[in-house]
Order: sequence, then C-alpha cells, then structure tokens
Amino acid sequence: MRKIVLILVSLLLLVGFVSSSPVHAVPDKVLFMYANCLSGNYSWLGQRELWGTEMAVEHINKMGGIKSLGGAEVEIWKVVDLTSDSKMGAAALEAALASAQSKGVTISAICTATVSGMMGPIIPVAEKYRVPFFGSVGKSGLTDMGAKYFFRIFPRNEYWAKAQADFVKLVKEKHMPGFKKLAFAYEETAWPTDLTMQAKKWLEKYQVPVDIVAEVGYPKGMVDATPIIAKLRASGAEVVVLTGYAETLYILRTADAIKYKPLWLGGGGFFVQPEFLEERGPEGVKGICCAMSCNHAWDNPIAKGVSAEFSKRHPKFPFITEHGISGYSGAWIAKYGVEAAKSTDPVKVKDALHNLEIVMGPAEEEGKMKDGAYVSPRALYVCSGSGRLKFNEKGDNIYMSGCLVQWQDINNQMQPVMVSPEKLTPYRLIKP
Repeated sequence: MRKIVLILVSLLLLVGFVSSSPVHAVPDKVLFMYANCLSGNYSWLGQRELWGTEMAVEHINKMGGIKSLGGAEVEIWKVVDLTSDSKMGAAALEAALASAQSKGVTISAICTATVSGMMGPIIPVAEKYRVPFFGSVGKSGLTDMGAKYFFRIFPRNEYWAKAQADFVKLVKEKHMPGFKKLAFAYEETAWPTDLTMQAKKWLEKYQVPVDIVAEVGYPKGMVDATPIIAKLRASGAEVVVLTGYAETLYILRTADAIKYKPLWLGGGGFFVQPEFLEERGPEGVKGICCAMSCNHAWDNPIAKGVSAEFSKRHPKFPFITEHGISGYSGAWIAKYGVEAAKSTDPVKVKDALHNLEIVMGPAEEEGKMKDGAYVSPRALYVCSGSGRLKFNEKGDNIYMSGCLVQWQDINNQMQPVMVSPEKLTPYRLIKP
C-alpha cells in the first residue's frame, strides 16, 4: 500500500512539474508596436501605412496566426505617433518602449515607420530597447549606421534612382532622340536630396548624352512654386526629374498656369497618390511616369485582391497606396521573423530575421517552406523587382530593386501601373 501511495505522489509531482514547464507556455498573443507619423506634415503617409498594417494583422490571424507558437494571434499593442519631428518622434518611441518594459510587456517588433528624414534619431531608440524596427525608407545611409535591429523593406535610393535613369535613357534612345536638356527639382530634405544625387550618378554611369541644365532645390513647406518654375523654364529643360511630397502639386499647377510643359518624371512621394489624380484629373496625369519601390498592379498573385479590399475599406482610395503596401508587407515580414524564431523574444526575432529568406509563390502556398525559405507573396508585395527577400547584416534586402510606374487608363480607371521590370508585369510603357 505504501508503495502505491509513493507512486501516486510521484505522479502528482511529475504532473505539477510538467504543467509549469515552458513547453506549454505558448503565448496567447504576439505583440507588435506601430510607430509612424500620425500628425504634422507626414501624417498622410503614416495613416496609410497604418491602414495597411492593420489589414495585414487581420489577415495573419485569419490565416492561422503564428503557427510555430500554436497559432498565437498578432496584436498591435500600441500605436505611437512619431509626429513629423524627428526629435519628438524619438522621445515618443522611447516613452512607449519604456512603458512596455515597465509593465513587463514583450514587444516582438515595431512596424512600419516611414520618412527617411525622421529615422536618424529614432533608429537608436529601437536599438537601445533591442526591438526589431522596420522602415519603409529609401535614404541610403540609414542602414550604414551599424544598427542590428533596423530592417529596411523599401529599396535603397540607388535602386529608385536606377529606375529614373533607365527611363531617361529609354526616352533618349526611343522616344525623344533630339532631347538634350535635363533638370532636377527636389525638396531639400533627406530622401529627395539623396535620390537626386543617386540619379545623377546613374546618368553619369550610363553616359546618357544629355546636359543637366538646372538643379533646383526648395525648402520643406514650400507653397509658392513660381521661382522654381521660372528657373526650370529659363534652363530650357525638356525633361524634369521632380522628387518631393505634396508640394509637387504646387509645382505642376504653376507650370500649367504658364504653359511650361516638360516631360515630368517623378520619384515616388505624391506622384502615385490618389490626390494626384484628384487634383490634376485623368488627362493631367495620363502618361506621367514615376520611379518607386512597389505598386499595387503587377504580377504578384495577391495584388488585385489586397488592393480591392483596401479600396473597400477606404472608399476614397481606388487602389492601395505605396505606403499601404509597405505597411501590409512589413507586418507579414515581422510575422515570419517571429515564426522562424519560434519565440516572442525580440532578440531571437532579430536573429531570425537576419537568417530569414522569403520567396514568391502562389497565394495558396502562403507559409509553406521551399528549399529552406518561406513562400509569401504577401510579405513580398512590397518587393516587386526580385521575388525574394533576405536581409544582410546591415538590414537591407540583398535582392532589392526599384520599379517604374506610369499613369494609364485601365478599364476606365486612371491609375499608376508598374511598367518596369517588364518580366514582372503585364503592363507596358506608353510613349510619353
């Protein structure tokens, strides 16, 4: 009898031990933080990125959550307004992460911040708290800061600039062989300035036989574009590479008023937003081209469905915007970082991200493994040129590339569709 009692006690102790074992400590939630500009000049970008992130989180949970953690759902624990001031933004992120730490809350990733000029003081905050931080930013030097927790999901400016230079080269060779005079106009902030410099380097590398007859920088917040257009017109520029944000509308409006009509080539920003179409009308945007990181219309198998759902949620938008896409993809990339880490620990997630590889595949194969890589057209919606993602030690995707889009009439709807790289899209460039 005593032997039976001892066996029962031993079994009870064993059950108690097993029930407290970490093997069963599967989290109910995986917590992300969203940090972006939600007030100030860049709030329109931050809001669109948030919409994309929220939609991605819903899709992740509907499709089984984090499967390596027993189907744990993803949740945005806190939305942080970085304002549109980098110092205030850094302070806001610091406060949010300190609050999480004091409450014992584990934040597995921060996704997805935008605006290159905001990132300098903010990246070190994520580094200090050792939380993976995703950025949809182009400025080249951001991934040269030595950070281990920063991951860029947009192409570096070199790749956007290559798309611009490719277009100029194509125009010269096939469409406007007599064109000789090119000008640059750009907002004097981090991303536009860097992109302009990179485009000039590509033109020099290609040895395109054109003269750069004007380089016109203008300050953030500019509202009177008359001096800018006066300089461009006086230069005789036949093609103008214009890179900036909402103020590009003022520039084009002023050019229209004085009947200055060069061939405009954009660099992301406002050139691909629904407001651009709303302001200028279908005929005012038709044929305009723009270099960018990604687009809603290309051969990604989930593109049409995600874009249509975004529009249904936000009826003002006839297609998902560039930063809606990066918000969507950023959350999916973070999801696979946690999936691969099999842990909510942000340090382990960071390590997993540096070893992560994602490849394109059919929508129905989302999450499957192929030669050691995750299949995810959702994570790669933002990575149009390569169909692959793998971060290097700096946090750049080694397969990154830019693309070129053009405003075209598709089924009676004017929209910017991807026309290059041609192998990845059914749309073709219409002669400017």
